[in-house]
Amino acid sequence: MDVLEFFTNAKGILMKTSKSEIVYLILSILMVALAGSVYFLFGNKNNATNSSVATKQVSTEQSTHSESKELSAAKAAVEALESNPSQENLTAAQEAIKSVKDDVKKTELQIRIDTVSAELTKQTAAEEAVKTAEETQTTVNVAAAQEAIDALTDNSKKAELQVRLDAVSKAIASQASAVTSYDSMNTYYSNTYSNQAPSTYTSEIIQQEQ
Repeated sequence: MDVLEFFTNAKGILMKTSKSEIVYLILSILMVALAGSVYFLFGNKNNATNSSVATKQVSTEQSTHSESKELSAAKAAVEALESNPSQENLTAAQEAIKSVKDDVKKTELQIRIDTVSAELTKQTAAEEAVKTAEETQTTVNVAAAQEAIDALTDNSKKAELQVRLDAVSKAIASQASAVTSYDSMNTYYSNTYSNQAPSTYTSEIIQQEQ
């Protein structure tokens, strides 16, 4: 079949085709083209959206993992402080919670740190009060030290300081007893030898009486 014959046959087919079929064919082509355009536009947009969502998910998971590590480290530091209260552990715990992003968790940990910090301050005050009582043994200093010890909540530290203060109290009581004994003896000899001549009221006589 040559070219001339092909176009002749095509012309015949087109002539036999009704106008409605031609319109339908054109509309079909247009619909296919429109569907392709819609898919191209919105398909790419959905792909971009899905990619963005996936990226955000990965970022969130990484952030959560990082936060979990920081929170765990802060909790461990606070627990170490509570188990062994010291200025060094207090500083470490305070530094650790700075990295915690969750404000609620951070506040909870800060309250626990503040509780230990307040106890450490009381312990320092009690230590100073007991030291003062040991250096200057008076009932006033003992009373002040006792009040400072009673304010403590750490039973171990409380017992340690109480032993030291009790030693001071015993020393004061012993001194008081010695003074009382001396005063009593002095009163006795004063009454016994008050009628004797001063020359006969000697230490030898007192020693003989003892």
